[in-house]
Amino acid sequence: MAANISKQVKQYSIGYIIGKGSSSSVYQAYDTKKQQFFAAKFISREIFHGDGEYLRHVESELRILERLDHPYIAKFVETIFLENYIVIITELCVNGTLSQYNLSHEKLPDSKIYTIVQQTASALNYLHSRGIFHRDIKPDNIGFDENMNVKLIDFGFSTESQMMDQSLACGTPYFIAPEVIYSETYDGAKADMWSLGAMVYYLVNKQSIFGDLSPTQYMKKLGKVNTVEINGYGHMKKILESLIQMDPKQRLSASDLLKLPIFTGELNIRARSASLPIMSNSKSTTSTRRLIIRPTMKNTKSFIWL
Repeated sequence: MAANISKQVKQYSIGYIIGKGSSSSVYQAYDTKKQQFFAAKFISREIFHGDGEYLRHVESELRILERLDHPYIAKFVETIFLENYIVIITELCVNGTLSQYNLSHEKLPDSKIYTIVQQTASALNYLHSRGIFHRDIKPDNIGFDENMNVKLIDFGFSTESQMMDQSLACGTPYFIAPEVIYSETYDGAKADMWSLGAMVYYLVNKQSIFGDLSPTQYMKKLGKVNTVEINGYGHMKKILESLIQMDPKQRLSASDLLKLPIFTGELNIRARSASLPIMSNSKSTTSTRRLIIRPTMKNTKSFIWL
């Protein structure tokens, strides 16, 4: 635990760390009144000094979290304002994240991937129908509850359509949509769908869309190609082809993705019946580096790593 983070915040006893970024850390927190575990995200106030962009991200995250109520999105509980930190209390993903789960298994069965895709798409459809874009869909941000149902987490990069800054791009290498980096404007909903497709590709093939490249090499290649070769089969290939499209207009929306045969009728029953086994140990502090891309004086976009 960081030296200046208290072991007790209001009625919450702060336990071990379960996630860490450059500007925030997430701890397990036990509510002594409700006798229930939650997640406590500590955001250091130091990041606000001299950089209003981070403050706007936090304000946006809080504003959006307070509005959300969906079975596949981690529930917001409350915000606590401390002298050195802003603490966001949310539902705890007791079975860890998809990133942790994927690392501990050689390959996920297709039926389990279908379930994850369907539940994540349901959450995205809910967000997009309300003009909200997550902007950082990746395995690290797909959590699991006690029944291994998806819980979408980390809305630190999320934004609302009417407040979206088109000159500011953000996301995570290997999952960020090409137009977010290389176009002056982009559709936040379609960018989320690319990220979902890139995540599915990673789960199916155990590598990124362009193979084993560094983040910088990957993003450079992303700006040079016109098409992406899809390694997949059957219904899985259909999902990948419908999402990993260089032209955002050709990508399926979350609503249309949920209408594919694998998610309707008899196929849907089989997919939904395939539940993930409970993870024996979800404790981890690993995370994927994120980036914010800010416009430079030459009106181009530069990479800033988080």
